[in-house]
Amino acid sequence: MKESGYTGKLLEEELFSKPDIEKSEEERCNIFKGIKIDFRQFLNKIIKKIQTYEDPSDPEPRFSNDLHAKVAELLELEDYKKLRIYSTIGTYIDRYLGTDAIFEYEFDNNIMVLASLDVTMNKQKGESHKADVVFQWPSSGLDPKEDREEWLKKINEVGTNVFQVLNYYKEKKLKDLNQNIPRSSAPGYSLQGRV
Repeated sequence: MKESGYTGKLLEEELFSKPDIEKSEEERCNIFKGIKIDFRQFLNKIIKKIQTYEDPSDPEPRFSNDLHAKVAELLELEDYKKLRIYSTIGTYIDRYLGTDAIFEYEFDNNIMVLASLDVTMNKQKGESHKADVVFQWPSSGLDPKEDREEWLKKINEVGTNVFQVLNYYKEKKLKDLNQNIPRSSAPGYSLQGRV
């Protein structure tokens, strides 16, 4: 990963894999531009169908796989299939919402929450982000073998942040369900919410 000319898009594709956008006419035609969409609907109708790896609970890119395992460990999951990661690179969600990947966590009888991720080499990104978890990646890259200690540190850092976000949304959803608030009117359920 220590190659020159390392760009943000190359980084995103290496960490999360690029979805096959050609599988989605809606994405190919960019029909979502300027339309308010429901985050979960978009995930179910588009994102899940265009993944390049078969099992989102066992993603192929090394970083995604290691990160998934770390989050599953922190959640103390016995069944890793209850946690899935989807790449959104090049899609509407990436272009307009700054989200490179989405974790979907299923708990308690098919109740699910989402956490969005954005990787950047831009140290100035700061508060301008829209994703739940934004993390820095060194411009020189990280190799899981050559930079083992730093790789594991990054997996732990990002995994802990994803875990915290998923737990926050889980508790929020459980509270809303206990108060009998319909999902569509629950705070944070729209485009920017991940519950």
